Amino acid sequence: MMGEDKMGQSILEEAKSFFDKAMELKDDRYGSKKVPILTTSQLRNFLNDVVNINNRVEILRSKRIQAKDESNELPQELQNSIEFLDVKLMYQVGRNNDKGALRKFYEKGDMASRIKQAKKGITEYKRFADLMEAVVALHKYHGGKD
Repeated sequence: MMGEDKMGQSILEEAKSFFDKAMELKDDRYGSKKVPILTTSQLRNFLNDVVNINNRVEILRSKRIQAKDESNELPQELQNSIEFLDVKLMYQVGRNNDKGALRKFYEKGDMASRIKQAKKGITEYKRFADLMEAVVALHKYHGGKD
């Protein structure tokens, strides 16, 4: 869903801004262009967790639509799962003793704040999930390697 948020910024615009701020780049082996240092597999592991939660959020949203329930709140169990995304990212940064690419993604991308915002409701989580998918797509487009 490539919708626009309240500020009028599309997911793609937000993803490009995120990418520019949070993705550490290096020269490719030919020195002809800049490519991301962060590996695709590091990003995909995180995105897999985001997508798994997104599937659960979609099921909840569908059930609410059928029940004509327009509420946006997430049950505590889903909020806990979303919050745990932050724990998993912090662990990966620490496990890799990462002072570079993954740490920059986490800190400069303001992931703790983004995850906290995503816990607020269905709409907020959907936007977060869409953003993460767009960032992974940009990473691959810009030559991100496994």
